[in-house]
Amino acid sequence: MRTDMKAVARTVPPLPRINPVIVEALTNMLRDDSGSKKPPRSSAALLALIRALNRANLPFPTRAKAAKHARISVDTIDASLSRMLSQGYLDERVEMRPGNVKQRASVLRAKVYTLNPRVRAIADSAEKLQKSA
Repeated sequence: MRTDMKAVARTVPPLPRINPVIVEALTNMLRDDSGSKKPPRSSAALLALIRALNRANLPFPTRAKAAKHARISVDTIDASLSRMLSQGYLDERVEMRPGNVKQRASVLRAKVYTLNPRVRAIADSAEKLQKSA
């Protein structure tokens, strides 16, 4: 049996837009926390993507899709996720969802990352400032 890839593509929702104002606010937060002179825009873009996914109630996509959407490499996704998890900016959980195989029981595993309250508050305040301007 062949999988109709066009049908599969229609069922996968598009990734939400990454707000550049939130990326800038998170970049400043990460730079202040680390004391680095180089702005960590890639990590900030990943955090902004995770925030947008949380708001849309979507799981984390494949690393390749996330990298393409955030315009960073898959290796940067891996490094940023690892660092953000170890430093407490993110929490990770795996959800089991019903699969779509008709002949037998199946499940889909979906990774869901959530931002810690401080990161979420900074992103929310940046969005509020953008809306009020």
